[in-house]
Amino acid sequence: MRTDKTASDAPITAVKIARKIANAPVIVGVCHGLAANRMYDRSGKQAEKLLLRACCRRKWTR
Repeated sequence: MRTDKTASDAPITAVKIARKIANAPVIVGVCHGLAANRMYDRSGKQAEKLLLRACCRRKWTR
């Protein structure tokens, strides 16, 4: 997260480290939830699919 007090070389270093460990770097300003929403989007969709699949199975097994 970039703020007024962030050193100019800190984001560059963070991106280099993220790429080195095979992560997708994201630099954001001060915002509420945008980056977290994007990170959890994929896992949330998978969880929803699992829940729907379980509900459908239960409906048909009664």
